[in-house]
Amino acid sequence: MRNSTPRRTAAWISFSLSFVFFWETAIWAVLADRRIVKRPEGWRLIPAADVKPGDAVIPNDLKPCRVKVRDDGQFDFELAQEKTGFWIFDRGDAAAYQSACREAFPALYKSFSSVPAGGR
Repeated sequence: MRNSTPRRTAAWISFSLSFVFFWETAIWAVLADRRIVKRPEGWRLIPAADVKPGDAVIPNDLKPCRVKVRDDGQFDFELAQEKTGFWIFDRGDAAAYQSACREAFPALYKSFSSVPAGGR
């Protein structure tokens, strides 16, 4: 029986990775200790230790906040200076964050090798 899966060409992969949408991005970047940084080749997700002085870095920080949950299940928050037990992500300019992620994450995915360790 023939494989009915379409052939995944470099052009198809490049196109499909240009439309990555997911809401967990912030937490995974924090857990991996990575930053979204502007480099000459574009926005990249790099280890925090590789950030250089003067690099443009998109904010992606957990900040303490106070939370009020409304009857409809939605919530309101305000940032706090003290520890509150509640945290929220501060991504700075949301449009800039989204634009940088749309460039940085496809570049990260394309950098993964499809050849297993050991070259087999």
